[in-house]
Amino acid sequence: MTLSRFNDKVVLITGGTNGMGLGTARRFLHEGAQVIITGRDQSRLDAAVDELSGGDRLLAVRGDAGSLPDLDALMAAIHDRFGRLDVVFANAGVGSFLPTSEVTEKEFDRVVDINFKGVYFTLQKSLSLVRDGGSIVINASWTMYRGRGVNSLYSATKAAVHNLARTLASDLAPRKIRVNSVSPGYIITGMFDAIPPKDYPRYIAEVAADRLGVPDDVAGAVVFLASEDAGYINGQDLIVDGGLVTVYPQKPERLQIMQTPKGEQMSGASVEYDVAVAMRDGAVLRTDVYRPQGDGPWPVLVVRGPYNKKNPVLRNLIQPLAATDRGYMVVIQDTRSRFASEGGAWRPWAGEGRDGADTIEWAARLPDSTGKVAILGPSYQGNTTWMAAIENPNGLVAIAPTITWADPWDGLFGRGGAIELGISLPWSLGQGVDVLVRRLRDEPQELGPAVGRLFSDFDGLATGVYAELPAGRHPAFQRHQIPDLGYEAATADPSVADSCTVRGRHHLVKVPSFNTAGWFDIFLQGSLDNFVAASQTQPAQLIVGPWSHAAEPHGAQVQGEVNFGFGAGMPLIDLRQSWHDMQLDWLDRWMRPENDANAGDVGAKVKLFVMGINQWRDEDEWPLSRAVDTSLYFSEGGQLSSAPDPEPSSASFDYDPMNPVPTLGGALLMSPEYPAGVFDQAKIEGRDDVLTYTSAPLEEDLEVTGRVRARLHAATDGPSTDWVVRLCYVDPGGVSRNVTDGILRVSAASDQVTEYEVDLWSTSMVFRAGHRVRVQVTSSCFPRWDRNLNTGESTATATRPRVAHQTIHHGVFSPSQIILPVVPQRV
Repeated sequence: MTLSRFNDKVVLITGGTNGMGLGTARRFLHEGAQVIITGRDQSRLDAAVDELSGGDRLLAVRGDAGSLPDLDALMAAIHDRFGRLDVVFANAGVGSFLPTSEVTEKEFDRVVDINFKGVYFTLQKSLSLVRDGGSIVINASWTMYRGRGVNSLYSATKAAVHNLARTLASDLAPRKIRVNSVSPGYIITGMFDAIPPKDYPRYIAEVAADRLGVPDDVAGAVVFLASEDAGYINGQDLIVDGGLVTVYPQKPERLQIMQTPKGEQMSGASVEYDVAVAMRDGAVLRTDVYRPQGDGPWPVLVVRGPYNKKNPVLRNLIQPLAATDRGYMVVIQDTRSRFASEGGAWRPWAGEGRDGADTIEWAARLPDSTGKVAILGPSYQGNTTWMAAIENPNGLVAIAPTITWADPWDGLFGRGGAIELGISLPWSLGQGVDVLVRRLRDEPQELGPAVGRLFSDFDGLATGVYAELPAGRHPAFQRHQIPDLGYEAATADPSVADSCTVRGRHHLVKVPSFNTAGWFDIFLQGSLDNFVAASQTQPAQLIVGPWSHAAEPHGAQVQGEVNFGFGAGMPLIDLRQSWHDMQLDWLDRWMRPENDANAGDVGAKVKLFVMGINQWRDEDEWPLSRAVDTSLYFSEGGQLSSAPDPEPSSASFDYDPMNPVPTLGGALLMSPEYPAGVFDQAKIEGRDDVLTYTSAPLEEDLEVTGRVRARLHAATDGPSTDWVVRLCYVDPGGVSRNVTDGILRVSAASDQVTEYEVDLWSTSMVFRAGHRVRVQVTSSCFPRWDRNLNTGESTATATRPRVAHQTIHHGVFSPSQIILPVVPQRV
């Protein structure tokens, strides 16, 4: 339930453009306050305003906390706009981490001016505005409680403001103004930028909470101290550090991290390149074998893919040296007919199950192997993982497929009957390079120009190549004589799809699985479906982050225009451990149970990231049984309502395939001009061929976690068309951003109203109080999905478009609606 402890209260936050200040501003706005933020950099101030979306309840003032004229201007602006202050959070500060012998007078003045002088005069000049009974909170630091060699100047300024809080509490007691301070510990803010993420475990090891803090941890403490709930707390310091100062961690493995010399190097590994592995039909696949130093035997991890086993990007994805450091042998193989491996003309997906099974059994027989093998990898490698496991080879103990599909017709070749054109063209052109190299290896004078022509088409995707027709027999594939991703091949020969289909075969897999998915990944739903089916017969674990396909290997915390926070990224999930370490920990339980106290215990089955509140949450199931399907109905005038209108109505638009709605964000993988993630939808919603339906502002938070569907009562005036539905959220500033979407290609009788169900796949999103739910309905999203030319012709031959007249019907007899899996709020 949304709190409203600060309705009509006026709050000043200095240093409010990032980190703890920005997080605290968000909290106060969420609880009804009117907020003033300050910052020295105008561009950062503007970005903070956009992110906070506070509308007329937010005032941003540029100024330097260490400048008295800037403070005077700030107070004048507050007086003119609000006339008073109820809360002041003196947060502005800078870091300085130098040995005492290296602190110059200039550095001393810089730090003291902001950290002490700025705080002192901010409070002095604000006192005439702070109402009696108000609250002041000062940002101090844990460093004043523990000596640390490079903190002398910084910690001295923080000790000064800590003591200022206590003396001001006495000074202002007659006015009943409470003054307290907070002392944050290790919090992921800009001051942490100088520390590489690989060193984070050393800091985490000092914290009893077993994680680094985030700005919201401090924000919660500040809001509490400023509220009436803390009405009897005055002159105190609240340490927000997860136990850093007062609790000594006792877990042996954490103590070991603390005691490991910082300069210690990895143990290293030996690598044997291009080892020949014979398949059952005699084809030789080349394999690189990474062995740990020392005496074996070791369990083996197998990775198989078509992207060149020596590719540094692939090796960064797999991180074989990190695995050898953990006592694993790692086998990375070029799949059949790719790069160093033999096998004739390449056909994507062909024979991957058999070849994978043969490779696993070979790895289990290696002299320095324990005989226990796991196969793993992302995307194509994730599918080779499943296909090999379906063969049930000897020696296979576990699998770890990442961001991969269950059914190629649901995310890889197509979606809802449309072609996944966005991935098909760049992927096929990219893989075509090795095809050309093999074909023309004896004609070097032809190879260079051929590769140049191929890359010319790749570079021209967004400016024309995507738009070439017919889409189902694309001219680019004909020009270069390269295999397509699979739509064309599978349309002609269904066995192509069978060779990479996991759906319906999970029961053949006899080992546990560790499944990874991303909310903005093109194979999101397939990864979820794989987990659900696999968990019916074997132990399975699932982690879903706010990641896209291209976010690998770093799992970027920023998707499109939204930053989900450092703890959302793969390098340090929930500020605890990296995704790679999490996967290796899980593999230890099955591959080396004699060395793992948690052997066989998979812990929480599901770890998912809830967007909107940007928090990780452990669950025992997916989908969530407590989620309740809840319909919001399309209504006349573009409204989204909890009940259908009693009277019928409709809305119409014309869809022209030669002027399609452009792709803007989402769960996709395309050429670089079309990034995945979350984007402002203004230019989409401003088009005449996009209908929007919008709810009233939400009175409380609404969590949507699960599979989203739309049920349309729709008509078109032609024999075939597409329906595209997109779920969005609209912030208080009116900015609409995408959450999830889907497409359905239909054949239809002209102008006949028909009920259709569009699968928008899954999400986990909290629509915040004050935000609105919005649904877009249109008929294209190009070039992510190919355009329906509205003629009913085959995509293999259709080249002549027609404009279609589209109608969405509303009302009790034609209740078009979005169906949301709503998770009830926990009391």
